[in-house]
Amino acid sequence: METVKSLTARMGLTPVVTGPLQISQHLEAMAHLNIAIAAGQNGGTNAAVLYHQG
Repeated sequence: METVKSLTARMGLTPVVTGPLQISQHLEAMAHLNIAIAAGQNGGTNAAVLYHQG
């Protein structure tokens, strides 16, 4: 997990550790929801969900 986190950070992204790989199915569903919301508001691919860690 640390290797992927480090690689992500070096790519200029902010890694968010969500837990075990089994969680990915939920993250995939969230991505589809984000796409549907963005497309519905004419946002195209220039949209994102921001999460605050703190």
